[in-house]
Amino acid sequence: MRKKITANIALIYSLTLIFSGCSTTGKVPEGEYLFVKNNFEYDDTDPDIKKKKKIIDTELSEYVKQKPAAKFLGIIPLWQWVYNWSPKELDQTFEEYYRTDDNLRNQKLLDSLLIKNNLPQYVGHNLWKERFFYNKGEAPVLLDEELSEFSAENLNRLFQDKGYFDSKVKVDYDKNDKSKKAETNYNIELGEPSYIETFNNKISDKDIKELLTEDRDQFNGINLFGKRKIVRTNYMSESKVVTGKQYNLDNFEAERDRIVDLLKNRGYYDFNDSGEDLYFEADTLKSNKRLDVTLFIDKFVQDTLVKDSTKQFLKYNWGNINVYTDARSNNNINYDSINSEEYDGYTINYIGEKKYKPRYYTDAFVIRPGQTFRQRQEIQTKRNIFKRENLNLHKFDVIRRDSLLDVNVYFTPKKKYDLNLFFESYASQYMNFAISPGVTLTTRNLFGGGENLETTLKGNLGSVDKDFTDSDKFLNAYEIALETRLKLPYLLAPKFIENWIPRRFVSESYIRMNASTQRNVGLDRVSYGFGLDMDITSGEFQHKLSIFNTEFVNNSKKDRYYTIFQADNDRKNIVIDDYFEYNNTYQNDYNNGLITDDEMTEIIQEDMGYRNSLTGESAKNYVAFEDMLYRKASISQNVLINSFIYQFTYNQENAFRTVPNPWYGSARIELAGNLLNALDKAFGFNKGYDELGNETGMVFGIPYSQFIKFDLEVRKKWKLGLNSEVATRGAFGIIKPYGNTDFTPFVRSYSAGGSNDVRGWWPLTLGPADRPAMTDVDRESLAFESMKLLFNAEYRYRMTDMFEVAYFLDAGNIWSVTNDRAEYKFKFDEFYKQFGIGTGVGLRMHIGNFAIVRFDLGYKLYNPAYQEGDRWQFDNFNILKPRLHFGINYPF
Repeated sequence: MRKKITANIALIYSLTLIFSGCSTTGKVPEGEYLFVKNNFEYDDTDPDIKKKKKIIDTELSEYVKQKPAAKFLGIIPLWQWVYNWSPKELDQTFEEYYRTDDNLRNQKLLDSLLIKNNLPQYVGHNLWKERFFYNKGEAPVLLDEELSEFSAENLNRLFQDKGYFDSKVKVDYDKNDKSKKAETNYNIELGEPSYIETFNNKISDKDIKELLTEDRDQFNGINLFGKRKIVRTNYMSESKVVTGKQYNLDNFEAERDRIVDLLKNRGYYDFNDSGEDLYFEADTLKSNKRLDVTLFIDKFVQDTLVKDSTKQFLKYNWGNINVYTDARSNNNINYDSINSEEYDGYTINYIGEKKYKPRYYTDAFVIRPGQTFRQRQEIQTKRNIFKRENLNLHKFDVIRRDSLLDVNVYFTPKKKYDLNLFFESYASQYMNFAISPGVTLTTRNLFGGGENLETTLKGNLGSVDKDFTDSDKFLNAYEIALETRLKLPYLLAPKFIENWIPRRFVSESYIRMNASTQRNVGLDRVSYGFGLDMDITSGEFQHKLSIFNTEFVNNSKKDRYYTIFQADNDRKNIVIDDYFEYNNTYQNDYNNGLITDDEMTEIIQEDMGYRNSLTGESAKNYVAFEDMLYRKASISQNVLINSFIYQFTYNQENAFRTVPNPWYGSARIELAGNLLNALDKAFGFNKGYDELGNETGMVFGIPYSQFIKFDLEVRKKWKLGLNSEVATRGAFGIIKPYGNTDFTPFVRSYSAGGSNDVRGWWPLTLGPADRPAMTDVDRESLAFESMKLLFNAEYRYRMTDMFEVAYFLDAGNIWSVTNDRAEYKFKFDEFYKQFGIGTGVGLRMHIGNFAIVRFDLGYKLYNPAYQEGDRWQFDNFNILKPRLHFGINYPF
């Protein structure tokens, strides 16, 4: 233990020596300073300074123009070191070289610049390494006192916006001539704040005044299906500007936005588009510490000196809504060839052949002729139109006609057939890395209502952990999958259900069939599936429904179990060897292959004399042996799942307006086997036995699963600055088999560990509960159970447009919920001591807006597999032995 601690200290010391030998000031000109830090110092003599700092509640560095260079992992100036690795004398040459267009850069240009800058010794050399350091590194940020003075003024404006009208910001500098480094100090005196003494309004438009100031029914939130809740209230009583509170410009801007949003959703189409229909004035004649604030709303009239105009604002309704089915604009329409059709109040103008039914167009429209203009409905209509996969939207024209808004929408249809080749890469619970080429054939508009048939052939070639395969190759596994999906742009449900759903929701249905086969992934699974899915989405709300979801899973290589899962083979051999010391009757037959592994394990289980004789380490090994047999039975079991699934998702990142610190919540419930069980009771299915030896109803020789499964996930993000955020996640899942089956299907069970889980453990190796680690085997055995808790927190810092670093902390585990596996059962007085806790750092590379490639180094902090008192791993922490996880996109 002491050796490990010494090794870690030695490593840190060595790295420190290496890093300290790298210079960040090698290219700082004489008389200049490398800028390294901004310091913000408040007046400590102010007795209320803590309270004032809370009110400001702003990252001051965001208001400072000059910032120090970014650091790798937040502490290492890697990019500055890289820049300094290029010789200083080449800087001028490289600057001129990279100012030249890409297509003109060549060795001839480089040589001419080297001669020009009197560097003949480099002529003829490619200098690729030096150019790489110069180009990829980051030049030193030099202290700029003018920028600092500008930043002080910027900070002063911030404090005045927060109500400190007498604030002062003074700048001084800490300059070190020896190290050639400098820091900027901003010394802040806030002074006394100003408060709002009175808040009145002066609204010239009587309708708007009535709307804002009189009691009426107001919308107050929405329920799960987007139905708006209505309460009796006064709109101005909920104002963000409140008498008696400190002046804060943010509150005035929020109040402006609140009123503008209300009026633009009550018919006032162009309200405050000029920015001058709504404004505030503060009277400071009495005192600039006690403000009399007035809200003004009056009609802005262009090119006039009239103020406080009594002219009324115009309230708009939607007028004619015209759809042009095959035109980019009104400039390329031959009106003689138009066939118009009125449908549900809309005018559909077919240009040439009628390709789509009117409903395909009109179902996307939330706005309706004659209705009051509401901006949210206009935005939602455009969102719905963009989801029409068969159409190209070219123009959405809104034309004012008195108090009416006519709309002309121009579409062109996409081609009938589309062949899409794709190539993906990903990491999953079982595959460390996979590449996935595929092809999708789309046949559009099968029945005239926008129905699309998608047929996808996809292959996966990947690298599987050694516990899942007996192949030693890097790309050691593959999967081939075929899926056919019929996509319907409407609900496949009775009409009254569609009428019940608000129009702003986009409804879609899918009928899918799929088949796949795996090789060298576990027991070479063959799967078939069928289902009817429905999706109802609007903004942050999404409802998913899967009816008749049917899955058949067949393991074609059950006999390879002990070959593939070597850790379980080791556990089996330990107990068999121990049993032969107790009773060697079957030893020769077993060694000669006359008794199979399964027959031998059954003999051992039935020998009560042997089981009763076990003590100490042998008893622990037998518990692990029975755990292994349960795991083998679950993994090997062929299953048939017929289920109903409902999932609700609330995601503020999809809201109409940007939410600063968004929430995400998802709840999912699955009920399986009830339909088949009802048919079994009515008609009597054939009976058989599952892998655990229990009698069960069979369909085509396969036991059908019956269970209830519930999953809940909550996420939250906090933006800490321009380049940093904290992301958190909490997840809970439980599955309970009943009725026809006593086991949880492996494809529905829970596991812990891996690149998207507790990253201190390899996939499927954490838990269950506090299952002890075995010292006689080299591999960690796989683990899965019927309940899971997971918590993650991650700090993310964006260093550059491409690179991001992260620090993370994970905690979680899995448990049983049945008495059959009582040793791993969830207990309220024990579970919190059975969490596996891991931490680590990660590097993420953003590939445009396409994907994020992720590398995480995970370490165990608290391991429940050890005895209490030995679970914290600080003494065993080895920085040189992380668990390296590769992933695509964020883990959550």
